[in-house]
Amino acid sequence: MIDELQRELAAAGVRGRWARRALEEAVDHLEESDGDFGDPHAIAAQIASVVGTTRTRRAAWAAFAALSLTGAAYLAAWFLVADGSQPDITSGRSPAVGVAVTLALFFLPQVTFVAGVLMLWRALRVPTPAPAAELRVVRRRAAVALAGALATAGCWALYVQQFQVAHESAILALAGLALVSVSAAAALVRAAGRPRVTPEGAAGDVFDDVGLPALRSHGWSLVACMAGAIGLAAVAVGWHAEGTVADGLVRGVPEALAVLAAYAALGRVLALRR
Repeated sequence: MIDELQRELAAAGVRGRWARRALEEAVDHLEESDGDFGDPHAIAAQIASVVGTTRTRRAAWAAFAALSLTGAAYLAAWFLVADGSQPDITSGRSPAVGVAVTLALFFLPQVTFVAGVLMLWRALRVPTPAPAAELRVVRRRAAVALAGALATAGCWALYVQQFQVAHESAILALAGLALVSVSAAAALVRAAGRPRVTPEGAAGDVFDDVGLPALRSHGWSLVACMAGAIGLAAVAVGWHAEGTVADGLVRGVPEALAVLAAYAALGRVLALRR
């Protein structure tokens, strides 16, 4: 029985200390009851569901910690850039690359922030054990957030290469710190998906996350309103900072379009819509 349970645990993706603990408890149960402890396949499936849920939740916390560290490094890097003479967006060694990397440093963190918050929110509300579909949503959100953080760190290295900025070494060190922490968290998220969690169940979307499923049919309308509000806010900031409406529109219109594009591209991946 113990050998069969060990095989079933391995087949279900439960290994290491989780498997050892399960086998030790099975041995203790057999010694105390002197009988059968049940179907090894069913027991392994139950253990895999608990392990998968626990590891996914822990991986989400690790990812959120890595994202927080990356966010702090991001802000510190901008302060370092602002400490010197901040370069014009078109003054890079390759103007096209300089513009692209600067825009990426504005838009990627926004996607990362949204995906990270959604990831943690879903991780906090899933039961133990959780359906496999629920856990996949948590891990997908974590993957998008961590990918955005990795790309942001890489963009900082490219930004330093493109522009003459102050404190280059410090900015590269911050980018390296972000890369290490995010890579470690990504490994945990990947490992959390190894146990075969059952049953599938239904994952739900962001409207289930916030307890407002009645708004699901108005998803695009809500996003359009949000994009408009964000765009208007960016227009106001740009207008105030640069002094002309045209400069405000240069900031606001891309912001609004980016919100719509992100919803279209990542809506189903992040379970923002069905």
